[in-house]
Amino acid sequence: MTTIKKNNNGIWTTDSLLNHEVEIKYRILERDAFFRVIKEAEKINNLAKSYMLKQKNYFFDTDDSSLRNKSLLVRLRKENDSFLVSLKGNVPKAKQSDTSLSIRLEYEFLIDSDTAAKILKQQIDILTLIGSFHDEDINKENTRVHLFKQIRKYSKGKQLELIGYFSNQRTCVPVQIKDHKLILEFDETQFPLDITHYEVELEIPKEFDYHMAEQLLVNLFDKAKADYFDSNGKSTRFHNLLAS
Repeated sequence: MTTIKKNNNGIWTTDSLLNHEVEIKYRILERDAFFRVIKEAEKINNLAKSYMLKQKNYFFDTDDSSLRNKSLLVRLRKENDSFLVSLKGNVPKAKQSDTSLSIRLEYEFLIDSDTAAKILKQQIDILTLIGSFHDEDINKENTRVHLFKQIRKYSKGKQLELIGYFSNQRTCVPVQIKDHKLILEFDETQFPLDITHYEVELEIPKEFDYHMAEQLLVNLFDKAKADYFDSNGKSTRFHNLLAS
């Protein structure tokens, strides 16, 4: 059994040897407010300059959405000129109470453009590719194997198909909180049906003080006079739009 909990200092800990993605996510309704928050973030930037990433996110599932129904994700992301295969899933038997905080298992690996093109044309089975991969890092390899087994179990031998995609423009602002160098991510996401969402994400190390990171974001929103609310994952919103 895996446990995730906060100690008295607000730091999340886990007894799992698997790799986790720990993120704080907030949405902002208004476009102008979103860009005001970016400007406020750039004022505290004492590291490198902010930079832009153009992303296109392709999602794979069975024809009966068996992965989505088990909160599993298989994604191919084009980010500028790079291609990244991502697997995500829930932490086994773990619970979390903070609605702005997302903690999920994650494994990612880079592929070349030719392989990516063949996956999108269904000339290479993405699940076979995932199964043939190997990572030298033992925790990462354990995570890949765990997620691969889950995906294979719930897909029940069905081929994973490309079910759709959405585009995202990400502004990355490097910041430093105490001794930690972090990246504030500002996402302008174009979903199907001409729907645009504005979101702020901050990925933090597992040992980091969650409340300190959250306070950084809240202070930015207050300075920018931006209304904000807790956000769920883009993939969840994307699947909900497809289902509707």
